[in-house]
Amino acid sequence: MLQQPWITAPSEILEHGLALLKKDSDKNRLLAMLNIDNAVELAIKTYLGLPRDITGINLSLKDYQEISDSFPRLLEALRQHAQKKLSGIDLGTISYFHRVRNDLYHRPTGLTVTRANVEAYAEIAKLLFKNLFDIEVKPEDEESLGLLPMRDASLVRTAELRTWNSWSGFSMVNIGEGQHRNWDDNLRYGYLSAGQGRQWSEPLKKLRVGNRVFAYLKGHGYVGYGIVKQEAIPIKDFRVEKEGKLLLDLPLKSDAWDNKDNPELCEWAVAIDWIKAFPRTQAKTFKGIFTNPHIVCKLQDPRTSEFLKKEFEVSEPP
Repeated sequence: MLQQPWITAPSEILEHGLALLKKDSDKNRLLAMLNIDNAVELAIKTYLGLPRDITGINLSLKDYQEISDSFPRLLEALRQHAQKKLSGIDLGTISYFHRVRNDLYHRPTGLTVTRANVEAYAEIAKLLFKNLFDIEVKPEDEESLGLLPMRDASLVRTAELRTWNSWSGFSMVNIGEGQHRNWDDNLRYGYLSAGQGRQWSEPLKKLRVGNRVFAYLKGHGYVGYGIVKQEAIPIKDFRVEKEGKLLLDLPLKSDAWDNKDNPELCEWAVAIDWIKAFPRTQAKTFKGIFTNPHIVCKLQDPRTSEFLKKEFEVSEPP
């Protein structure tokens, strides 16, 4: 069954957490616990934020935002609005493991977690994904085990990971190629987009004119370096300057027009001045290169930053 676009990020975070358990160590168990908890939280937020036609849940934007600010409120909302989706799941146990995760995060020393706890949380998370989205989540490939999610790596308080806290000044943007996005379109018309739900479009709206971004294409590597020329707008209003036409009036390989009249579900596009870019067959990568399933994140891994600056011939400071 084709996986729906809104589940991509939560499932990839969970996949990474499960994969970390393949190679047992204190660090991997810690990172696995953080990933699994992040995946659970994002999955609940995603499900509650989906259109009513999909879930039958009718939450106002204000209520959703208030719920999203608190993990206990997320669990309570799930209990109230999706009780039938909780077969085999004890929300009290999820709350307990979330507190374990918070304890790991807030303690400066002694960061350890038992494998039994991580495995138990992993099984709950897999069942939650099955109930909410009807998908089976499995560990990602061994080749990806070197990829530390940005959100977790910047939180873990160990000397080994402190170098991740220094921002390079660049951001990574996930192209999220699929039905609604295509790198060939992005490169040809000078833009990046995200959408089919506000949980995907909202992060893109944080980009500002002048921000420097590296575009990442899953399964290939980094394919573009550019500068934001225009902040995110609904894709139906996006005009391609060099063509003198609206983007949706031009030939596209993607179905970027889907939901174009719905500001919550439509694609939102940012204009990018591509300084240097490559076709997917020439994507730049190495084993262990940093990536992240989120739409936009800061690029903080110095090894990846230096590699990309060399490959894309970025000489000036960001």
